[in-house]
Amino acid sequence: MSFPSLNVAWNGVRVVLQENFSFNDIKEIVGLAGTDITGLAHLVQRAGGATKGRLMGALDAKVGSLDDKEKERMLVNVAKIMIERRPGVSDHLARHLEPLGWNFEEGRLFPVEVLDVSELIDVPEVARTDLVKAASRYQDGDLSGALAAACAAVDSATNMAYSRYSLGDPTKDGFQARCKRALDAKNTISDLARELDALGWDAADAAKLGKNMRSSLNQGAFVMQSLRSKMSDVHGTKGVLRTVVFDAIKWASLIISALK
Repeated sequence: MSFPSLNVAWNGVRVVLQENFSFNDIKEIVGLAGTDITGLAHLVQRAGGATKGRLMGALDAKVGSLDDKEKERMLVNVAKIMIERRPGVSDHLARHLEPLGWNFEEGRLFPVEVLDVSELIDVPEVARTDLVKAASRYQDGDLSGALAAACAAVDSATNMAYSRYSLGDPTKDGFQARCKRALDAKNTISDLARELDALGWDAADAAKLGKNMRSSLNQGAFVMQSLRSKMSDVHGTKGVLRTVVFDAIKWASLIISALK
């Protein structure tokens, strides 16, 4: 599976860097990000000297010369330092990165295709953290760890539902059963039917959609349960398929979103 290049992600980081920081701050931030900027020593802002645009052009060339590992480290560190210095740029950064196919969340950079953090609004913090961890591990190639984190995210969400709706001890139910009981207790499908009715849907069509959605979420939980038992590092890994781990992260996001 191919994702947008890190050069594309740099375009988003670059805009925020140029618009929110001075010439000297930009050089300082890039240097503190671990990038060798000695080749930029001749670029100095003074009368008749280099412009900010010229500095950014030199940085474009520098980024282009880095391998992917170095490039990712630079972009992540630049983003971290910018946010530390001006927390308000966090939203600015997200607005520019997302259309380019990238997210920056909890100090990590990863493709929107793996996990779209804009869909996680109002998701419980612990579940959100585990989902971001799953996406980060997937990006790093730790597939069994990514699967474990995705399952842990769903565990956190269902545990909260068990507590909220007084469903008893969640550890006494299997993964799929916990998901089904939590979704039923929250009335996820019933709420959907009411919303469709408000939109003027025919009751039979709304019921059919709800039935299929309940079935799809239940099947997604079964897929995750099966993968966890065979591939997650919690139980010992014999072999992991990258494609199914990707699917598990998406299923986890869907199930948690249905419970939020």
